[in-house]
Amino acid sequence: MMSYHGNALADLATFAVFAGITYAIVGDNYYRQSGDQYIYVQNPPAGNYTMVSTPTVVTGSSTLTPGTVVDVIAGVTKKVAYDGRLYYCANGIWYLPLDGGKQFVVVNAPY
Repeated sequence: MMSYHGNALADLATFAVFAGITYAIVGDNYYRQSGDQYIYVQNPPAGNYTMVSTPTVVTGSSTLTPGTVVDVIAGVTKKVAYDGRLYYCANGIWYLPLDGGKQFVVVNAPY
């Protein structure tokens, strides 16, 4: 069984969410998130996936708790569309954009 540690996919994969589960897509291969690992899925579930863009690098502060508002996100950031909202995740910290994306609020993981 092939798997990747989550950090290994940051620059390789496109991420998608289906039924609340995050998948990493590398080429035509799907990997289901399981903790901090992504496990190869031979037959991913059929249906509509919410595709999210590949990670981008932004800078800012760290050591944040839910409710904290920041101007920028620190670290390699992935965008995750979940339940109709666009979240950002970097270094295990989840954010929602505020004020048209000029600021971000730290939130609990959506799933």
